[in-house]
Amino acid sequence: DTTVKAVVFEDSAALAGLVLAAAGIVLAHATGDGTWDGVASLLIGLLLVWVAWVLGRSNAELLTGRPLPPAERAAIRSELLATDHVDAVLDLVTLVQGPDEALVAAKIDFRDASTAAQIEWACERAERRIRDRFPRVTRVYLDPTPGMGQRRREGLSPWGDGGQP
Repeated sequence: DTTVKAVVFEDSAALAGLVLAAAGIVLAHATGDGTWDGVASLLIGLLLVWVAWVLGRSNAELLTGRPLPPAERAAIRSELLATDHVDAVLDLVTLVQGPDEALVAAKIDFRDASTAAQIEWACERAERRIRDRFPRVTRVYLDPTPGMGQRRREGLSPWGDGGQP
């Protein structure tokens, strides 16, 4: 949990900073040389820079978003493919939105013989299966999309946006 990590690092840095400041003052007073106070101040500054770097690095992925790990993405794709009426998963996008929160969006090619009601219920079942198996997935968006062969016959890009997934 990033919150706990931040509190521990910040509080530890505060205590270490107090020790460094006290050491600098004691050494400056004992030696009569104010350089020790300056050295302690520089060390406190370096400590704060290090803590900021560690926390920034661990939280940067959450701030910018990242996909779920490959094994989880593969398992989600398998769950979607195991759903009745699904022919293919054309595109799968996952996004971590927080420590316990992720989004899944997928373009799904359903069997051509499936009715609208069957597709709706297949989407509901797929969403339920994904949320049951992956509790941190809080949002699931499924887009029924014609398959690549159908898109080519219609003169459309197989991927919908001109690029590959």
